[in-house]
Amino acid sequence: MIGIDQRSAIDFSLSGQVAAADFLPWMQRHASKLDVRFTILEKSPRFLRLRAVGEQEMVNAFALACSLGPQKVYVEKLSFTDAAVLSSSDEKMGIRGGAAQP
Repeated sequence: MIGIDQRSAIDFSLSGQVAAADFLPWMQRHASKLDVRFTILEKSPRFLRLRAVGEQEMVNAFALACSLGPQKVYVEKLSFTDAAVLSSSDEKMGIRGGAAQP
């Protein structure tokens, strides 16, 4: 069980039509509602790879929400690529995400 001081970091990718200009603000809004931080690790018009950090259930909900996306986005495939559990001390050392682009 993940305690209140532990957060999961999950890497996932979305492939499809993911280049809509309103997708990043949409992701930021939904991440904020779920108390999830994320970083875009790789980006192209047909592919996004992200790292999301938060409570495991909320991170999974964020990934699922991103796969459904706003109306202008069509995700063909959602793939999970990595997972880890971070403690609060990891976050204090700067090991965390934050809605940013490369």
